Amino acid sequence: MQNNADFPFCFEATALYVSGDPAAVGEAFDGVLQAPADANEIILDAASGSRYTLVVLSDGSAAAGGLIDIIDDYQGHLGVSEVSEGVNELTVITSFTDKDGNTLAAPPKMAKVFAGVETSPESGLMHSIFIDEDGKVYASGNNDKGQLCLGDTDSRDTPVEIDLSEVAVSAAVGGDFTLILTENGKVFGCGNNANGQIGLGSSVETSLLPNDGNDLEDVTSVSAGLNFALFMADAGLFVTGDNTNGQLCIDPATEMIDTPSLIADVDGNSVDMFEAGYQSAYLLFRQDGSVAACGLNDLGQLGDGTTETKSRTAVIIPGEDTIINLGIGGSAQSAFFLSKDAVYATGLNDLGQLGIDDANVVEVSEPTEVVFSESAILYHISPGETQTLYW
Repeated sequence: MQNNADFPFCFEATALYVSGDPAAVGEAFDGVLQAPADANEIILDAASGSRYTLVVLSDGSAAAGGLIDIIDDYQGHLGVSEVSEGVNELTVITSFTDKDGNTLAAPPKMAKVFAGVETSPESGLMHSIFIDEDGKVYASGNNDKGQLCLGDTDSRDTPVEIDLSEVAVSAAVGGDFTLILTENGKVFGCGNNANGQIGLGSSVETSLLPNDGNDLEDVTSVSAGLNFALFMADAGLFVTGDNTNGQLCIDPATEMIDTPSLIADVDGNSVDMFEAGYQSAYLLFRQDGSVAACGLNDLGQLGDGTTETKSRTAVIIPGEDTIINLGIGGSAQSAFFLSKDAVYATGLNDLGQLGIDDANVVEVSEPTEVVFSESAILYHISPGETQTLYW
């Protein structure tokens, strides 16, 4: 296994590998993958959600697959209307609707996909976001809080374009909210704001349409967990939402922040990358490649050798290796850290999602090297609830 240290973000098609539950990537066979295995797919982008997977194939088409536990709970997060209870194979999404309600003659070519977080355990309620190569945004899935940004609370089983006045460059999907980052450095939020997760203040419970009233400017990146979010802007690193477990990297005595607030003791210029997990967050520091972790740690996901929940702690990297990229996911209770020559994982491993090739280890509290049986050049890692994608 080799990582490309000089080019941590992949814009070319590359091979996809997977560990954990194969059902979450649409593969129906017994057992789990304790170490990363070749998924026999060439992709441009991918995202792990709660027991499902989204990918952008090499031709720019979007595809989805995964496990549906109860068919009556399905609200459309796979972006296709014909699904079955159980494992659904990876399927190309062919039906897209524009903002005027017209079905597109041909599916748009996609640039990025964002898989959702289950709103509550075993609810089956999730939603997905798609960004095409022109910066248009599409949404499908559960919409009970208006998280699809379409002006209502009706769920959609195929992707519908969001009426956005700007070009989108990225997005973040929480449990029942969505954040969209535009090329002008604005962040539009929609969906549930009961915990301040879209940063619109205590007077706004939900937003059915994209709303940029968070007072953020010059934002360069955004990430979201179950019910909180982090933003990097020219002014520094901002956080908003639930902080019950210290996942905002501040004292949990402050249980919630309802508008984006600057983390005063973190110099934004020192943070090379940040990512939100399910109820945890991770900061990669530019100077030395060290990583800080914040929040829930009941499964060792903070990687500090304990299972104690903390508002800030240092991740123990084997041999003091220099980390160049993070692999974190909003639905994941595991975390991955990439150096130039290795990948390390910590947290939940009940289905082999850490890829450490040890079925006897259910959870890991200190980063352990992921086992690759063949050479692979990696740019990204996207862990989900039960699966991990590597490409």
